[in-house]
Amino acid sequence: MGRKLLVTALALTVLTWFLISTGQWNTVVGSFAPALVAKEHQAAGAVHSAAPQLPSAPPKAVSDGAKQVADTLQHAGLTGHIADARTPSTAVHVLDHLTVTTTAPTRPYARAAFGTPWTTPADGCSVHNKALTLGLTGITFVGAPSSCVVAAGHLNDPYTGIKQPYTRSNPATVTVDAVVPLAWAWNNGADTWTAAKRAQFAADQTNLTVVSEHATDGKNSHGPAGWIPTDHAYICTYITRFVYIVHDYNLTVNASDQAVIRRDLAQC
Repeated sequence: MGRKLLVTALALTVLTWFLISTGQWNTVVGSFAPALVAKEHQAAGAVHSAAPQLPSAPPKAVSDGAKQVADTLQHAGLTGHIADARTPSTAVHVLDHLTVTTTAPTRPYARAAFGTPWTTPADGCSVHNKALTLGLTGITFVGAPSSCVVAAGHLNDPYTGIKQPYTRSNPATVTVDAVVPLAWAWNNGADTWTAAKRAQFAADQTNLTVVSEHATDGKNSHGPAGWIPTDHAYICTYITRFVYIVHDYNLTVNASDQAVIRRDLAQC
């Protein structure tokens, strides 16, 4: 065995010397290079393929995250605005943010500054008949079914608790009251309004209430400090309406009315 190895080594030595001496060594070695490189790449590929390939994904944009937060809040019912309940408790907070009147009106009050009473708008229904339609029950109308002229109805007076019939032939049995009197509004900011806004205020049904003939005796231009309904069951509703009408029209409130409103709301 040792003899064979010695002979093989001697033969390889002679062959190497022959290739070098004849200039063929580089050619022979170069022929083996591609195979060796291929083997190396194959081995390297085997190593890399052994690791799991992780899917690449672009990073999420900030807007995606914001949308997810918004979707979560919406699903939880935490988005949007809470509806304005207009209760005595909410009226207290509204009252706190009303501006107290500090200046006198620019000129004396005149009813004409608020437009013609009970004007008839484009739809043909007068402010008075609209108020009757909202304030009465069991209503019948004059003429065709499409008419808005009230012929008769029944009143449940919120100011006094009186229940009585109404007929067009005897209209004086009821009256339409402005919760916030026009003169009061004038003294608390309406004097600076345009004529159009004053006319709108005078016709606003949210400020009008149908009551019995003598229900508003003594009210005149008074706010809550000078007059409140005689039916105590309606006082909280009346005061709450008063506050929100003042708020909606960005009127001010005098100190005496503010104090009485605060006192009465605390008892609601």
